[in-house]
Amino acid sequence: MVVNVVIILILALAVFASIAAWINTHTILKDLSEIKDQLGIKEIRKPSFFDKDLDND
Repeated sequence: MVVNVVIILILALAVFASIAAWINTHTILKDLSEIKDQLGIKEIRKPSFFDKDLDND
């Protein structure tokens, strides 16, 4: 019983940490794009396999 509670707590903390890391990454990417705009750096995008996806209309 105690082991189950500990495992659930660890999993809950892992989910919380992953969400926090995603938010942090999103914030950093947003700040970098603003810095690029201020410096006048154009975004160079490499072609991707997903650019030619059939779902894109």
